[in-house]
Formats: sequence, C-alpha cells, structure tokens
Amino acid sequence: MFSGLLLTSFRVIVSLFIQYAIGAAVAWFGIVREADLRGFGAAMNTIFVPLLSIVALGRGLSVELFVSDGWVLALIGLVSMFEFAAIGLLLRLVALPSPAFRRPFVVAMALPNVVAIPLSVTQSLCEMGAFDVEFETAAECVLRARALVFMYVCFNSFNVWVVGFGYLAADDISLDVRAVQTPGQDRWQRARALALLGGKRSVALFRRPPVLGVIVGLIIGLIRPVQEVLFAPGAALLPIGQALSALSEGAVPIVNLMLAFSLGHKLRALKSWRELLGSKGAGISPRTMVTLTLGRMVLAPLCHGGVIYAVLGELPPSRLMRVIVFVEMAPPTASMVVVMLHLAKKPRSAQLVAWAIIPQYLLATVTLTLTITFALAVTEW
Repeated sequence: MFSGLLLTSFRVIVSLFIQYAIGAAVAWFGIVREADLRGFGAAMNTIFVPLLSIVALGRGLSVELFVSDGWVLALIGLVSMFEFAAIGLLLRLVALPSPAFRRPFVVAMALPNVVAIPLSVTQSLCEMGAFDVEFETAAECVLRARALVFMYVCFNSFNVWVVGFGYLAADDISLDVRAVQTPGQDRWQRARALALLGGKRSVALFRRPPVLGVIVGLIIGLIRPVQEVLFAPGAALLPIGQALSALSEGAVPIVNLMLAFSLGHKLRALKSWRELLGSKGAGISPRTMVTLTLGRMVLAPLCHGGVIYAVLGELPPSRLMRVIVFVEMAPPTASMVVVMLHLAKKPRSAQLVAWAIIPQYLLATVTLTLTITFALAVTEW
C-alpha cells in the first residue's frame, strides 16, 4: 500500500510540475507578457472559478450530504484558514520577510491548495479501491469526493475573497480611507464617510464572482428540482449543464498556469539559479523561504492534524470524509494566492509567492505521502 501511495503522490506532484514548467517556459520566452497576467486573472475571477464552484456543488451536493458530512467539512475548512493564518502571523516574527512580502507571507500560510491536489489525491484513492466498502463504483466515489472537497472550501470562499483579498489590498483601502478624510470634517462627518466607505467596500467584495459562484452552487445543489433540470440525464436544460461542466474543467489548469506565468517572469529576473533557495536582494531571503516552506508543509499540518486526530471519533463515520479532512491540511500554498495578488495590482508580490511555492512542492512529495498514509491508517474500518 505504501508503494502505491508513494506512486500516487509522485504522479500528482509531477503532473503539477509539468504544468508549471510549460507555463514558466511560455512566460520566460515572452509569449505571455507580464502585462497580460491581469487579463488572465480577470478571466479566472469572473468565469472559471465561479463555474467550478457552481458545477461541483450543483452536481454533487444534496441536502442529505450537507446534513451528514458537508456542514462539518465546511466548518473545519473555515476554522483551518484562521488557524493557519495565526500560525503565519507567529512565524512572520521568525521569518522577517521584506515589507512587500509581509502580507503575502501570511496569506501563503493561510491558503493551501485545497482544490487541485485534494481532487487528484481522492480520485486516485477512489480508483485504487481505498473506499470500496463505502461506494459501489469508483465513479460514485469520485463524484462524492468532488462534492466534499468543495464543501470544505465552501465557507472559505467568502474568507478568501473578503478577508484574504481585503488583507492583501489593504494598502489601497488605506488610501481610500485617507481620501475620504478631508480637512474641516467634524467627528461625525468623518465617521459617516468611513462608514459609507466600509459599506461600499464590503458590498464590492461580497459581489465578487467567486463568492456568487459558491452561493449559486449551494442553491442548485440543495434544491433537487433545480439540480435535476440542469444535470440529470435527459433533463430539459442538460445542454446548459454540460456547457457549464465543460468550461469548469479548465479552472484548475488555468490557475496553475497563472502561477507558472508569474514564476517564469520571476525566474528571468534572477541573477543565478542559486537564488531559487532564497535571495534577499530578489525579495525573499533564505530565512524567509525556509520558514515559509517548513511552516506551510510541516508545522501547520502537524498542529492541525493533532487537533483533527484528537476529535476524530466525533466526526461523521464516512472514511472518505475523514481522509479528506487530513489531506486538505497538507498541500502547498494555493496558486489562487498568485491570482489574488494580480487582481490586487501587486504583480511583484505575485512573482514572489510563485517563487516561494517551488520548494514547497519539492517537499510535498514526502509530506503529502506521509499524510495520506497516516489518514488511511487511522480511518481504516
């Protein structure tokens, strides 16, 4: 079993590395320019990520699944983001990142790759027969795994695009705050102006397409007649459901390519390949790089895994659900952080995050395999 798990983990990581290599090469040779990345980020934000949420939740979710397993996963996903962010804030005191990388450092700790890698790992485990007792076919297992993975990130979508994005774009928000504070205002006028600004910002953040995509996906998944009219065989609106499904399949690869494009532009700026392990002059010191890598790949999973193991007996009995909880804590930083930084008009910070993810993926071959092995061992029926 261990050799099979090692091969599964290795295949997942190699597949991602190949995607990154292709995208980095395209950017390196100038086919995709740095100015183009905001356009790619806008496409991800307005089309692909919302559709992925709509299809995954709309097809695989149900009221029964939400009541039995879904809400627990969503709650754990919500808590884990704040837990990882707290660890990031503490580690920042050790890492001493440059001023431009202080906020991205925390977000890189807080947001692991909770979609692409868990989807790949659970699909492989389903096909290997790890959940045969629970499901009759591998296809049924994969469909359930996809719904559960997106339930884990369901509540977090609000945090990613409201709390996380707001934190990264805090400089722009500060400028807006200073802009509404004009000379001659009294205390109440200033408070009213700030309240209006806060309301405007909050509405704008909650109206982001990824957040709306989660809301629409939940509505479709939890209302069976709507779900069936879009995705059931022979349904009246099945062509629409099929079109949405086809477009959603491109979301994960395009997010990976966004990271790769940023990485390619960053690599062009490096003076030596030795700087891959960190370079203070390039924006990330070796100390910051090592702290982020070990924090994201070792410390955070150990802390979170200890808590999950302590309450394992209180979780729903589904082995698939329990394995997903462990797998979700182990991946490297999400490629979506790079997309968010481009949307926040911080391309240099996006390059730094793309660069910082490289050693995490190298270490993930070992840490992810150990996590999967541990998860299967403690959840064995």
